[in-house]
Amino acid sequence: MTKISPGDRFGHWTVLAPSPSRPCYFSCRCDCGSVKDVYRSSLLQGTSTCCPSCSHRTPSGARQGCSKAALVAAKKKYTGTTVSGWQILDVLPSSGSRRGLRCRAVCPVCGRPTITALGRITASKPIRRCSGCSHDISKPSGALHAVAYTDGSSLASVRKRLDGTINKNSSTGVNGVTLRPDGRYHAYINFKRKQLYLGSYPDLAAAAAARKKAEAEIYGEYLDQHEGWEEELKEKLKDKK
Repeated sequence: MTKISPGDRFGHWTVLAPSPSRPCYFSCRCDCGSVKDVYRSSLLQGTSTCCPSCSHRTPSGARQGCSKAALVAAKKKYTGTTVSGWQILDVLPSSGSRRGLRCRAVCPVCGRPTITALGRITASKPIRRCSGCSHDISKPSGALHAVAYTDGSSLASVRKRLDGTINKNSSTGVNGVTLRPDGRYHAYINFKRKQLYLGSYPDLAAAAAARKKAEAEIYGEYLDQHEGWEEELKEKLKDKK
């Protein structure tokens, strides 16, 4: 993480010290004399270069000068460094209506150089890969959707339920069974974008049995109708690699 020290200049701001009451903020003095806490990323990205009063009366040319000062400071701090796994090759000015600085950096996943917002790399929760990597990841997802989602339901999800995988959001530890305020257990099963009610039962075991029976009948028949889908999916994923 890039260090900000007292005396550093960012546009019209001079850093005085870390804010005593606000984490990630720095007390800064504007050239006009006013003092204000400024967010760390706003200084580094050049989105804050002077106090609000000055920003209203500063002519556009002067504001551009502030941005240039922020760019020079960011180039000095980041060019040639590695931040969050990204090797920053150069810091670039903002583009169009976007106020934040950009950078040309090497993606830590694929090793390809890309241009992205500097703040997306220097943030406390930075991006981990470039848009090109994200596009590559979406290819297997597309194949999965084309094969595994059929007739309004997911073959992959149905297989997981039949194999005994419990939904992490289940409040009873049994898929499709909820405990109602009246103390009875209600059973249901989701299939083809519909929720089918399976009845109300006095205890968990009875409701679970009803759910298991419905799974065998409904999910079992669904998988039988699409026999061979797992092999087809494997072949599709091979083609996407």
